[in-house]
Amino acid sequence: MRWPQHIWVKILIGILFVLVIIALIIPGPAGSQGSAGPAGPTGPQGPAGPTGPQGPAGPQGPAGPNAQIVATEEGTGYAICYAYVDAITGKVKLLVFGSNFVPGARVHLTICEHNTVLAMNIPVYDCGAFLAEVTITSAMAGYNSLKAWVDDGDGVFDPPNDVLWACWPLAVIPP
Repeated sequence: MRWPQHIWVKILIGILFVLVIIALIIPGPAGSQGSAGPAGPTGPQGPAGPTGPQGPAGPQGPAGPNAQIVATEEGTGYAICYAYVDAITGKVKLLVFGSNFVPGARVHLTICEHNTVLAMNIPVYDCGAFLAEVTITSAMAGYNSLKAWVDDGDGVFDPPNDVLWACWPLAVIPP
């Protein structure tokens, strides 16, 4: 038996052939998601991003100590930066005033960069002030600093445990 040669049969076969091809090209509906596979190794560190904008300024911290000392020659009452050593005694007496220290604290006074102790355990009064009489000798001649150290509570001058709170410039002039 022979296949019919009718044109409609040929068109119908051609259309079926085209539909089969299209069915093979276009996928059907997706199936359900499968379980995830194992994680791969961590990749290398990426480059740093750009610097962000500067944030607002923080609050101001507490004020530090602003204590001060001043030296006067005994009997004058004037603040001095030069102490003239007496030619006969080889000494000069100074009064050292301090203010704005912690009431009830103890202060040590030293001179020069070697911290030669002039007076120890000077009491600070209720208003935060102290007064000390010190003797400067011609051995201390030169440009110096009078220094006031707040004691750490042991009554012994031992920097850095004792804290430096104030300085005063003093040139000791020999006879």
